Amino acid sequence: ILKNRANYFLLILGVLTAFGGTTAAILQGHRLSLADIRAAVSGNIIPYLFALLGAIAWGIYSNMTKKKQVKEDAAALPILFLVSASVILIIQLFKGEIPHLDLSGSQYAEFAYIAIFPTAISYLFWDKAMKQGNEKLILSLSYLIPLASTLISGYYLNVPINIGFAAAALLVIAGAIMCKRSLKTG
Repeated sequence: ILKNRANYFLLILGVLTAFGGTTAAILQGHRLSLADIRAAVSGNIIPYLFALLGAIAWGIYSNMTKKKQVKEDAAALPILFLVSASVILIIQLFKGEIPHLDLSGSQYAEFAYIAIFPTAISYLFWDKAMKQGNEKLILSLSYLIPLASTLISGYYLNVPINIGFAAAALLVIAGAIMCKRSLKTG
């Protein structure tokens, strides 16, 4: 993809390392068996299909954007995210599928922050950084995102960051670096 040849051994090793780190962070020492996975998926496969299709769609979008080298202002994507989320929320409200939320004023502010920043503003910041900054430096620093997310989430959610969780975050970073190094331009 994108005129890159991959060292497939390093690419697969990187994907497995990152997946292992993600799994270790989520499980936090608990065991997960194939029977547990089968039971979860057999109960309702739709959410898992949506997650898979979302990952595939985002990968295709990212690669096609890079391949087409979109130069115009890409601020339309965050707006599309917000409009899509709003339409889905309105549909959910009409269907009566939204549970009653008994939130305080500060919780509503947190909810608004979550609705706006992860989609619109963070994407806009990333887009501007990639267009105006040193791409290689920015991409190198982006490997710290899993570690920063772990630390911020642990602090905010009052979850202690133990050595296993820190190791899991480092596995994700190592996997991302292996995947990036597996690509050879040419």
